[in-house]
Amino acid sequence: MAAETKIVETSIQQKLSWLPKSKSKDYRVFKVPEHLRKVNRECYEPSVVSIGPIYYKKKSLKCSQELKLRHLESFLELGDRIHGDGAYSLGDFIDFLKRLEGDARSFYEDNISLSSNEFVEMLMVDVAFIIYHIMLRSPRFPPREDPMEKMMAWAGKVEQDLFLADNQLPFFLLNDLYLMAFGNVRTRISFRKLTCNFIGGTYIPGCAAACTVGRDKVKDALDIKDLVDLLRICCLPSELRHNQTEESNENMLCYSSIKRSSHDQNQANKADQFCCLPFKHCHDKTSKNNEPRLCCLPLKHSHGHSPANNKERQCWCLHLKCSHIKIRKKLN
Repeated sequence: MAAETKIVETSIQQKLSWLPKSKSKDYRVFKVPEHLRKVNRECYEPSVVSIGPIYYKKKSLKCSQELKLRHLESFLELGDRIHGDGAYSLGDFIDFLKRLEGDARSFYEDNISLSSNEFVEMLMVDVAFIIYHIMLRSPRFPPREDPMEKMMAWAGKVEQDLFLADNQLPFFLLNDLYLMAFGNVRTRISFRKLTCNFIGGTYIPGCAAACTVGRDKVKDALDIKDLVDLLRICCLPSELRHNQTEESNENMLCYSSIKRSSHDQNQANKADQFCCLPFKHCHDKTSKNNEPRLCCLPLKHSHGHSPANNKERQCWCLHLKCSHIKIRKKLN
């Protein structure tokens, strides 16, 4: 009886040892629930490359392993090229990652079935792949070989996969290994800034914010969990809505009363047309005093009908200054 108790106790203790550290619970990657995933799996599951342990053994992504290994090879060659005999070896990087294995495992909500060696090997390949892929798009580094030069059809898909919620690595691994390999060469450009510049060259939603105002937000961020969290921080408003004054709360415009021209007025009701106008800020270099301008928007009537033909389609430029709005009509 005592022997059986000991077996059960050992089994439970082992399972308890696998639980993530409670102090790191805010930094975990949670796998997207199945009831959300089944609606559209392409929104949540990688189509080209797996990053991290969640999709590591997915058979349809095994073909990308060679691509990631070629990035690792180029990553090591670039280090040798820059540092010469003083470059870190592959073994040095592996030893570094082994010391961080516990923190990296606790980053994920799900238990990781990979052995210690498998897990560290996955980290080494994936971290080097991401760092080198991002560096390729930066003019700050010397010309280098692009393993995807003849695979440009994959480029857009790879960028999408890098920003899927549960296809992530801890950001501290990316940042620390980048500093170890290249930090003393490019001291003026941090990995955070490098990543923002990379996002700015993609078509990922939020790319415009990442390479402009996002760089300062990311620079001042105390903690960044992963690449998705970095993109989220880039897109945060500069001021919380409940802290904004009524006059400065520019994004709350929902409806605008717009009087149409006399020509159009004869073809429609004489009453003012009310239209819902979603908008984003942008700056028009041609505008006087560099006034903030609301992006040009196609006008649709409140009853939902569009103009009869393209020639009649109208666009309105809204210039915002203080609390009043100037409206200027343009034709396509």
